[in-house]
Amino acid sequence: MAKINTKPPAELSPKELAYQVKLSNMFVRSSKQLSVFETRIIVLALAKINFEEKVSESQEIWLTLEDVKQMGGNSNNSYALIKKAANEAYERSIELTDFDDKPGWKKKFRIFQSCTFDEKKQMIGLRFSYDFLQHVSILRNFILFLPRELKGFSSSYSSSLYLRLMIQMKDKATGLPKNKWTETIKIDDLRWALGCEEGTYPLLMNFKRRVLDLSTKEINESPHTRFKISYENDNKTKIGRKVTALKFHMESKKGDLPESDFDYLFFGAGKPDKISKKKLVLTEAQLDMVSDWLSGNNGSRKLENSGLTVSQFYEYLRKNRLIPLNLDVNNPAVYKKWLIEKLSHPDFVEAISPFLKKLGFR
Repeated sequence: MAKINTKPPAELSPKELAYQVKLSNMFVRSSKQLSVFETRIIVLALAKINFEEKVSESQEIWLTLEDVKQMGGNSNNSYALIKKAANEAYERSIELTDFDDKPGWKKKFRIFQSCTFDEKKQMIGLRFSYDFLQHVSILRNFILFLPRELKGFSSSYSSSLYLRLMIQMKDKATGLPKNKWTETIKIDDLRWALGCEEGTYPLLMNFKRRVLDLSTKEINESPHTRFKISYENDNKTKIGRKVTALKFHMESKKGDLPESDFDYLFFGAGKPDKISKKKLVLTEAQLDMVSDWLSGNNGSRKLENSGLTVSQFYEYLRKNRLIPLNLDVNNPAVYKKWLIEKLSHPDFVEAISPFLKKLGFR
């Protein structure tokens, strides 16, 4: 049975709410029409699921208004508003096409099997459906993201577009996030993935202006998203003068994030590590040894023998916004001291696990 944190959300710390959210690529590409608030409560509930063990639909996950506000709510939000969103999300269904890689197959299922409302404490309890959880616990072809990455979006299309464009983010050769990548998506498939119902903005000009341009602006301007995007008509797939696909360009954002944000930033896809977060802890001797290697303070031969360099490791930290830009990394003593502190956190150890594995850790 999955370990799902079921204690009242008011008792959860901000860091506990910063867990990763996992969704299968098939689900991200699926048809859905979720409002901004529906997306927020689904993502926050998913963030409390431990993906390392079998996920169970039998346990209830509780959310409060304060939880939802962490995703960009404001003082005008109320318990009645999140209750309404939960009720509407309960009625939603997801439709998959070419299910199980069988052309012509379709499948529809609900996201939630039940919603419970505690009127006195103003909390909502959610139980995900069995079918939905299959697209959470799937072992291959999935994305991982943090709830805060979707924080502040005013358009429901922004979340769907952001997650859809994340699918190709991982470099299959290295297992690390790409700095730049492109993807060409058929317009019909894009409408489907964003939940644009049939007849909604039928003219491409309106679809771009009312959906894509607004979502692009929100994604690019948000301080919480990992990459910025742009798009253009794909002229190679035109049928006559008709545009049938769009080409999207993604580029990782540069710059620093507040300390409280980048502690838990890590992207994964493909088959997840079997190692438990509880085991991602280094001994004091290992902390000193690994921080020596990675900071260049001592042990450069160990890095070289593993095909790594200090600069390569720093570039990984910088690209993934895991390190403050004002840290004096050219001072090995300062760099090592910072690394020792960060390496004491299991989430940071998980984030740099590709490097640790090359250094011999399993």
